[in-house]
Amino acid sequence: MNDPVANLWSLGAGVSCPPAPEQCREFLKPWGRRGRELAAALGIRNGCYPFESALLIRPYASRTPPLGVVEWNAPDLWKRAYDTDLSAALCFAEDVFGHQFCLHQDAVWRLQPETGDLTPVAGSLREWAEAVLDRYPYWTGYPLVTEWQARHGPLPPGVRLLPKKPFCLGGDYVVDNLYPLDDVQGMTFRASIANQIKDVASGDYVVLRRSTAKATSQENSEPPE
Repeated sequence: MNDPVANLWSLGAGVSCPPAPEQCREFLKPWGRRGRELAAALGIRNGCYPFESALLIRPYASRTPPLGVVEWNAPDLWKRAYDTDLSAALCFAEDVFGHQFCLHQDAVWRLQPETGDLTPVAGSLREWAEAVLDRYPYWTGYPLVTEWQARHGPLPPGVRLLPKKPFCLGGDYVVDNLYPLDDVQGMTFRASIANQIKDVASGDYVVLRRSTAKATSQENSEPPE
């Protein structure tokens, strides 16, 4: 029987974590059916990097990059930087730009980090995996990360690509507009953008306060303007 979840999980390199323990099921119980689906998948393969690191499916728990689902969703990490309450959304995967895929309200949702907006994308983990497999260039950023890595080398674990000019403010989805940044710093930086523009009307002029987020030491890294 064709299983899109198993197919998606099989595509990527592993993240060097042991199989998810029984505690994983207990941790994911608050997310009901979707939590049971994720626990089952992580019990088979505990996190992976499909599509040449364009997609990260986080392991259950890991204190070293890439952080596990437990550590990544800690309320005192990056979520507290958002004015929006994200406590009910469990982020378990992300594309190369840090758009988060979450378990929320018995479905799979997507968090846009530059605006803090949550939108439903699939009714189950299976439907989400099917959508990703069918349109992986769109859902993962695969074409851009392939071009970026061909120029600059592999992205280190725990590093994502951010736009120098935010996408929500007209930044282009092109390699020259991207730079690598630690994932926690990247989410915290985007939270500052989301908080500043949340009450801005479409078409209004925007001046952002400069973030303190720093780029990685990779040769091509550049801080945001």
